[in-house]
Amino acid sequence: VMIIALSLILFLTTTIFYTFLLLNNLEKESLSHLKTDVSVLQYSLESLKEQALVHAQSVAQDSSIKEAFIKNDKDALFRLAVDFMSAQKTSTLLVSSLSGQVIVRAEDKERTNDNVSNEVVVKRAIAGRRTATVEYKEGIISPEISVIAAVPLRDGNRETRKIIGTVTTGFIVDNAFVDGIKNTTKLDVALYADNILSATTFVASDDKSRWVGIK
Repeated sequence: VMIIALSLILFLTTTIFYTFLLLNNLEKESLSHLKTDVSVLQYSLESLKEQALVHAQSVAQDSSIKEAFIKNDKDALFRLAVDFMSAQKTSTLLVSSLSGQVIVRAEDKERTNDNVSNEVVVKRAIAGRRTATVEYKEGIISPEISVIAAVPLRDGNRETRKIIGTVTTGFIVDNAFVDGIKNTTKLDVALYADNILSATTFVASDDKSRWVGIK
């Protein structure tokens, strides 16, 4: 009986010890995997920022954009902005004056009566700096997270290079974005704005709906 009891104790001790080692290794591997996946997510956002900056800069350097802006030809400016937004596949593209007044908004021709001078990226563009950031605003169902970039719009004079306005472009960070992250990392992703779900790879029981908008 003593031998059986000792054997049982030895077996249980060994099992617990190796189970602990296994769980500890699994924990370390999971944490390591998560760190890698978070780096992928961060890299994806930084890449979007850089892409938005490049797009904004290409618009700001276009001679036709500058000419239409200086002539205050809003119809021509709108057509050019729409062409750029379509080609660049951005979610927004707007050109504003030095005071922040929106001159043209490619996604909404009628919405030009607002002022964007209080937006951080626009403020920095007016001051001559190229800036990109991640921001969110209220949406119909859920908050809308976007990567936004703004650059100065300068006149065509090579000597003065005077700032005459700003160009802002951006991308919406939506379900398609997080699906791309999942395809890369095999990890499910949920993005929140002010504690409200904005985009996610998780789907409901119908395999289609996503529970965005919930706290």
